[in-house]
Amino acid sequence: MRLRILALVFLSGLGTSALFAQQKEPTVLLKSLLESYKYSEAIRLADQLLEKDSARTDILLLKARALVANCRTQDAIRVMEKAMQYDSVDIQVLGELSDYYRQAGELDKAIKICRRMIALGPDNSFFRLQLANLLMIGENYRQALVTFLPLYAADTTDFYVVKQVAACYSELGLADSAILFCLKAITLNPGDAGMVGRLSKLYIKIDEINAALILTTLYLQSDSVNRSILRQNGYCYYLLKEFPTAIGQFRKSLALGDKTKFTYKYLGLSFYKQNAYDSAAPYFREAFAIDTTDAEIAFYYGVSAYRYGLMEQGIALLERTVKILMPSDQFLYTLLTEQASAYSGYGEPDTAITILLKAHELLPGNNILNFKIAYHYDYYLRDPWTALGYYREFLKMSKGNGEESSDIPLQMSYTEYARNRIAEISRAKGAKPVQKNK
Repeated sequence: MRLRILALVFLSGLGTSALFAQQKEPTVLLKSLLESYKYSEAIRLADQLLEKDSARTDILLLKARALVANCRTQDAIRVMEKAMQYDSVDIQVLGELSDYYRQAGELDKAIKICRRMIALGPDNSFFRLQLANLLMIGENYRQALVTFLPLYAADTTDFYVVKQVAACYSELGLADSAILFCLKAITLNPGDAGMVGRLSKLYIKIDEINAALILTTLYLQSDSVNRSILRQNGYCYYLLKEFPTAIGQFRKSLALGDKTKFTYKYLGLSFYKQNAYDSAAPYFREAFAIDTTDAEIAFYYGVSAYRYGLMEQGIALLERTVKILMPSDQFLYTLLTEQASAYSGYGEPDTAITILLKAHELLPGNNILNFKIAYHYDYYLRDPWTALGYYREFLKMSKGNGEESSDIPLQMSYTEYARNRIAEISRAKGAKPVQKNK
């Protein structure tokens, strides 16, 4: 009898184990498909399983991972949002949803979820670290710093936190604090080239060039092939006007595969400052090929070219420099007229007319400026006689189609308004011909 009972218990245990294994099998199979990179199959299986039980957050979680791996992040977000509806306190669900929001560029939502995780686990430093990183991605450095500092206070030897605090201070323009934390970070990890580079830039920013030079030189003693530090070291020599040494450092960086605009530009400038225009020009050419919108490079390249004897090329590059520096006519027109409107609204019509006249000088072919100047003299400065000349010039240049405008009282076209005002001003008592006053 006793053996029979033991047998029943044993068989019952087998049944329970089999049932448990059966319940676990779907997730095991899903994970296997994910590990085998069979994402589409995993998604199909997950859909089949969810038809039977749509509230299985573990299945939803695996389906979302398969969707992300299949480059369907937005679909994964919808799946995880559904999982969160079923279980709003599941940390794993919340964590992955926050990460998917981050991947999709929806930082505000990612931050909101991260704050919810902190509320659920206020003692979990990892959640606060995630929040601080999200704030940094969103360039909210002040809030990121506020979040990082308690983590630093809890562990002053955490290199990553110290490094991020230094970055926050640097981005906020607080050079002294940034330098202090950079030094702390380098003490914890002397081999971190990123921190050495950041600290050297901070030293240069506060005009401590020699400190930056010493820092980068010491680093190069242990890692002589680090291109970013070689660049920075060469730049220090350039700033100190030790151009031959700067050239040597920049050339070493190029030999190691450096193809940055910065290196080509300052290598060219190192030759340029020594009047070696033939040597400077090829490096300016390389820098300009990388960024054809850099007016400074275009200028130095042009000067080097014509002083080297390539007159046509030099002139073309200097003309290109002017075009880079000058905005398009449409942008310039918009900028100046908006600036004039702002001054008018601020009660400074004299400043506004000065800007409009300057715009007219720069853009003589823009006929609408004739109208705007006329209207400004007429409406803001109460000087219809000066306005009359500009109204007449506007009609003379107008093609007769007018432009509808919302900034004149009668809501009519510029052309119609100009005609009406010319007639009214001319009929005024004592009216006499007025020459356009430019």
